[in-house]
Amino acid sequence: MAWVSRDIVIDVRHSSVDAYGYDLVLNTGGVTRQVQLKSRKRGGKTSRYKINVALAEQPSGCIIWTDYAFTRAGMAEVLEHLFGAEQN
Repeated sequence: MAWVSRDIVIDVRHSSVDAYGYDLVLNTGGVTRQVQLKSRKRGGKTSRYKINVALAEQPSGCIIWTDYAFTRAGMAEVLEHLFGAEQN
């Protein structure tokens, strides 16, 4: 991973309750992100996501959305999106 080869330390904290709208908190170099994770299978039935509105109250809240599909060979094709506020 990119941060490993650059000697970057990332502090990862997990939220045990979804009361504040995020699943985990990432912190490195004085930058903190409150992150909500979402995923779906490409072409699946899910067309809407439940986003906790409390995430908007966080200073650097963001959503990482992963859209995935499997090829005939069984390999996963992944498309990731990041939506969020400016970093604090």
